[in-house]
Amino acid sequence: MSRVNLFDIGKAFYQRSRRDPQSRIKEEAYKTSRELWENHKTKRELLSIIARLKDLERKSQGVRVPQAEKAERAVRSGEYFVSIPHEISHRYNEQPGRVYIMTSASRPGECKLGATTMNMFQRCLAYHKKFGYRVTDVFAFETDKPFALEKMVAEQISELRVAGNVTGDSNEWYRIEPNLLRSVIISVARAAS
Repeated sequence: MSRVNLFDIGKAFYQRSRRDPQSRIKEEAYKTSRELWENHKTKRELLSIIARLKDLERKSQGVRVPQAEKAERAVRSGEYFVSIPHEISHRYNEQPGRVYIMTSASRPGECKLGATTMNMFQRCLAYHKKFGYRVTDVFAFETDKPFALEKMVAEQISELRVAGNVTGDSNEWYRIEPNLLRSVIISVARAAS
């Protein structure tokens, strides 16, 4: 048996919950699966979480690959690890940074909402390198918890998210004017403090 990344188990539960957003069982399973890789757990704690996941998988419709069993085999044999991808690890180790708005001539009428610990010049360069088109930073709001704030703002404007982005492009673009998005960021930040 090859080693199993418990983060990947959680990712599979997340993908199930996104494919079937009406399923409360799948949503609960995803939230429970996060416990596998958030903080350090003993083997006993992991097996307790996995037992709950197995029960939820039994109650779910349309589960073809039982992830809880895979996790259980890995934990019982000691063939598991936790590795959170660098691109999202910052969400779990908050550092001061900024929530920002970027625009692009290639995306008229849209704004990119994001969070970073980089300075905005570096962030724009990194975006261009990764996605192949230039962006302009319009606004940056300094905060101690940029990724938590970004998530709250994204929830507020979720109905404005651009659907159908091409594969490999950022999915954090919204059909909203920069000044309105700026107001939302400031409003959400004030409400959260």
